[in-house]
Amino acid sequence: QITGAESDFRSDVFSLGVVLYQLLTGEKPFPGDNPTSVSYRILRTEPVEPAKLNPILDPAFNRLIARALAKRPEDRYPGARELAADLEALAQGKPLAAATGDTTLIAAVAAEASAPLVPVNPDATRPHGSGRPEAIATPPERIRKWLPPAAGAALVLLAALGWYFFLRDPYRKAEALIREGRHQEAVVELVEVRKSRPNDPRGACLLGREYAALSQFEQSLEYYSEGIESHHCQENPELLATLAAALAIPEVSETAIRLSVKVGPPMVPALQEALTDPDYDTHWNAASALKKMGETVNEVELHWLDLASNPSCEIRREAEAKIRQLAGADAGRLIEGARTKSKDLPSCEVKQTSGTSGGTGGGAVNPKPKKKKSSNWLEDAIRKLKRK
Repeated sequence: QITGAESDFRSDVFSLGVVLYQLLTGEKPFPGDNPTSVSYRILRTEPVEPAKLNPILDPAFNRLIARALAKRPEDRYPGARELAADLEALAQGKPLAAATGDTTLIAAVAAEASAPLVPVNPDATRPHGSGRPEAIATPPERIRKWLPPAAGAALVLLAALGWYFFLRDPYRKAEALIREGRHQEAVVELVEVRKSRPNDPRGACLLGREYAALSQFEQSLEYYSEGIESHHCQENPELLATLAAALAIPEVSETAIRLSVKVGPPMVPALQEALTDPDYDTHWNAASALKKMGETVNEVELHWLDLASNPSCEIRREAEAKIRQLAGADAGRLIEGARTKSKDLPSCEVKQTSGTSGGTGGGAVNPKPKKKKSSNWLEDAIRKLKRK
């Protein structure tokens, strides 16, 4: 459908595969911030194997999902009936029926799905202690016509498997605490879960998020690093916001640069946004990361930002000299504009340097001390990134 080719029932198999993937892992197989990036991933990339995201899964699910989400329609399941047969085989602990060519289970699923439903008899007797009639209600005719029997069987199995793994999800309690904003308690719960699942990247990413929410960036980046290595949380807005914020913290800025480069393209918009931050460390560390990723950075704009907003006289002198060196004929206009922008800062005398004229600038010898981030800084940063 993305390429404009005619779609058939195998498109529905692909859609069922997407739903199953999300039910089993809690993640999207082809994540993206917009339809273009999602379409690119569908056409060009393979999803992370489900068993890597949810270690309690039988590795056979990897093969089932891979076949349902195959790029070429001819490589997918022939229909929902065969997909349903493999789902039922896994639920029973048997080999994949469609993959092994075993038609017994496929036929059984087809027969069960095609069997006529028994209408409800209001006078039907009920077994002792049962709160429901023995018969099953026939769905409306329009639904029966819309839902092919095999597809209906597949959907029922999808729902059952999704609910089963949701109930077994060891992170349910921690994620409930996260939703309630109880970050310290969530960390305690996640650390406890990690004792039995030390290599689970999902837990690492959740711990990275929660430590960041508590402004404990060293621990946050340590866990996020593990998640990034497993290709689990590269596009999480919480991760992108945390790395951008960590650029301003000297103790972890080098780690933030390294991890930003490893995340790659999804991190570029956050880094470009950081280039406009008046904080000296933030915009220069963002520039360093972007350069390592092969992106173009306009250093004149960064020097202008320093001259217009940095309270350090030393930094302002260096910025003015760099603008004169790099901006050519535009240097005078840019410097004048920066001075106008900084007129509300305390004045200080700017010493003459080679090729530099005097002027006024900020008064403090050192940049302003970093402000402690508020408890909801992460949510604010994520909202800002999403607006961009």
